[in-house]
Amino acid sequence: MFEKIYPKRYIKWLEKNKDYLPISIQKFLDFQFLFSFSISFLILLFLKNFLYFLLSFLIFNLLFAFLVFNAKENAKKYIEFYLPDALSLISSNLKSGATFEKALLNSARQEFKYLDSILKRMGKEIASGKSVEDVLSEYAKKSDIESFKKSLYLLLEGFKKGSKISDLLFELSESLREQQVLKKEMIANTSLYLTFILIALLFAMPLMFALSYTFISFLSQTAPAIPEIKTFNIPIGFKGLKYDINFLKNIMLLQMIISSFFASLLFGIIKEGNEKAGLKYFLIFIPIVLLVFHFGITFSNNLFGIFK
Repeated sequence: MFEKIYPKRYIKWLEKNKDYLPISIQKFLDFQFLFSFSISFLILLFLKNFLYFLLSFLIFNLLFAFLVFNAKENAKKYIEFYLPDALSLISSNLKSGATFEKALLNSARQEFKYLDSILKRMGKEIASGKSVEDVLSEYAKKSDIESFKKSLYLLLEGFKKGSKISDLLFELSESLREQQVLKKEMIANTSLYLTFILIALLFAMPLMFALSYTFISFLSQTAPAIPEIKTFNIPIGFKGLKYDINFLKNIMLLQMIISSFFASLLFGIIKEGNEKAGLKYFLIFIPIVLLVFHFGITFSNNLFGIFK
């Protein structure tokens, strides 16, 4: 009903990722619009500002898109994590005498989650008459998971050259397990750097900004009372100085948001090897940074209040 409101590019993106939606695309778009509009309308009633209505409507729509993106990233993690076990099971089934499509179907497990449905679909398509090469090529082209795509292409080459598939699958599973171990070691080695980034981003930066903001605010209030002094016959005073405190606060908030965004991308690269995967950390960093900033302002206001 509301799908015409959204850009065609967004609808195409949803169609590409429809496997990660709990409902159909049309129902998802209807719910997305009604929810975003309802909450935004309530904000309009309370704040009586149309700009806030537009901003909240945009933010809630972006949040829905992020939820789909996050579901996709979680699916990637599960597939990458369980892929070595799945390949090992397929190898064992082939060694026991099963055909390739039966090996795929027998290796599907509920604990594999998203990979379970992929293996079942591949097995059914081959059993229905499609060639193994066509199915492997089709799923490799559709997939944007690097380890899964490479594994399918290697299998495809193995089938074309007449290699022993069970041995190839076993070697692939062992190679992927080694990669997972190396990835865990890399994350462990960089955990100290991540801790320093977290301390600097979540505590040091907002507290320093809060202290600076409060000090300048305090200075602007007390400046008229500070007498002019002469140093080397040059008059120095603060009476002519004017401060736009709100502008300064907005600049600080903007700086914290930008820093949080780039820090989240860095976290995604270090922890998961993909900067897009770090976007979920951005939603965690922002509220913490803002809370620490406002706490710092309250604390420093009480501190400078002693000198008033």
